[in-house]
Amino acid sequence: MRKIWFLSFLMAAVSAHSVLAQSYQTAVGVRLGEGVDFTVQQYLERQWTLEGIVHTSTFSQNLGATVLFEKHRKIIGRNLNVYLGAGAHYYVETPFNRRKSDLLAEQVWGISGIAGLELSVGRLNISADFKPELHLGGDTAFPFAWRPAAISFRYIVEKRDRPRLRDWEKLDRLKRSEKSRRTRWD
Repeated sequence: MRKIWFLSFLMAAVSAHSVLAQSYQTAVGVRLGEGVDFTVQQYLERQWTLEGIVHTSTFSQNLGATVLFEKHRKIIGRNLNVYLGAGAHYYVETPFNRRKSDLLAEQVWGISGIAGLELSVGRLNISADFKPELHLGGDTAFPFAWRPAAISFRYIVEKRDRPRLRDWEKLDRLKRSEKSRRTRWD
């Protein structure tokens, strides 16, 4: 059943139409999953964002950071998006958060993926995602980690400007281009 949901989610993400996918420029908040993490998303350009996650050892075994590049696609309007992304992660395990295995190194690093769904309402951005990881160094006992799903709550610090048809200059340009198309074909 999980495979069916995963495949349908990926198909929706790939086939969704994308124009002005995100409604925010910068969003900051918390990510609740395996532990309590802090997250920052910054819009780059053309539906791409850069997300930084600081993993805390609160309710978790991980203390570290993840940096992800994400491609957003709108589903219905620009406030509901699906996204896919990839990046890198780095964790430090201390005696306080170390697992009970001697096969683990103190430093774990590797490649991270992410897939999720986000909704922006007013100044609140809520997202649900899952983030699988492939450890390239440090963790010989568990090289692939399928992290549980997480929910992020972010405050939208800066919203993106949205083009509106009420802007008379844009409306005039639209009318002129329509008029020039008519005269060419008449």
